[in-house]
Amino acid sequence: GGFADIFASWRLLCAKAGESDARESMIADFAAEVICSITDEKTVAAINPSVFKQWGYTPTALIDKPVEKFLYPEDLVKFGTALQSSRNSGAVEMECRIVHREGYLLDGHWLIEWSTKTQSYYCIVQDISDRKKLERAKQEFVSMISHDLKTPLSSLKLTLESLLRHERNEPAGSSRGAMLSAALRSVNRLMPLISQLLDLDRAESGKLLLELSEVQISELLLEAKLSVEPLAAQKGLQLELSHSTALAKVDRGRIVQVLVNLLSNAIKFTDSGKIRMFTSEFPDQIVIHVEDQGRGIPKAKQQSVFERYSQLQIADSSKLKGTGLGLPISKLLVEAHGGRISIESEEGKGARFSFSVPRANRQPT
Repeated sequence: GGFADIFASWRLLCAKAGESDARESMIADFAAEVICSITDEKTVAAINPSVFKQWGYTPTALIDKPVEKFLYPEDLVKFGTALQSSRNSGAVEMECRIVHREGYLLDGHWLIEWSTKTQSYYCIVQDISDRKKLERAKQEFVSMISHDLKTPLSSLKLTLESLLRHERNEPAGSSRGAMLSAALRSVNRLMPLISQLLDLDRAESGKLLLELSEVQISELLLEAKLSVEPLAAQKGLQLELSHSTALAKVDRGRIVQVLVNLLSNAIKFTDSGKIRMFTSEFPDQIVIHVEDQGRGIPKAKQQSVFERYSQLQIADSSKLKGTGLGLPISKLLVEAHGGRISIESEEGKGARFSFSVPRANRQPT
């Protein structure tokens, strides 16, 4: 909110004072954020006094100096790309790290806009180091807990299965068998959750490895269908899939995981009718659709379904609890393949999730 307000104030100054005077007004000390202008040669033309409190430099120490003086070297290419984007398509937001005068790194959220009149980039930089530190700590915690839980749970699962096999040889009527079965069901519910948390952590940290191969789309759809058929049968739902001979270059297991997540979600929110899987084929990609006849998703909630732990608030939600991780993981897995995932839905009229995968047998355009 404050970040956008500052930029709006700068635009107002530009409109009232004319751009040349507005640059001087822009760098006035009216905000805690660092505000600067950068030349086409990527040197600092002007910068406000807040830079001393935020980055440890005096304004005079940076004016006429190249941005390499304070930007983290690994982010220079990304920063240059953002500058070019702002020149081509208007204001751009991006994250780029700053090297504090004392040597430590700061996480900066940049808002950049190119001015054709002054041939300069105007930037507002917000320090988001505390927020990023909290995000990293949360990711590390989730990763640590996930790893620490998976090993003992796997061991417990094997022990329970062994005891249950032994118990089946005992006389009928033993209550221990029922207790062991209940314990095993609890462990089996926890295991997928741990796997999902690990997947989410790997994908968000860029450590998710894909084993790419050429796979026929129909094989992926059929494998996913077979995985969820028992769930669909319990609700009397039909699962339909279209045949496609097209080949995709994907990690088979990961794309099946995406499809199973989407199908499970469709089954959960569909009370009757059918769920369809079909494709749209293009020269360089294939778009896979999962369409249901369920209750649909309100417009205001459609983007939030891809956020971690998001749960739709519905009348009988107590019966439909999930982890809230399936769709966020699906989004990350699709993006890891270079694709996009989207949703089309109207409340009360079902939903269609679509995602793209790279085509193996690319056709000439």
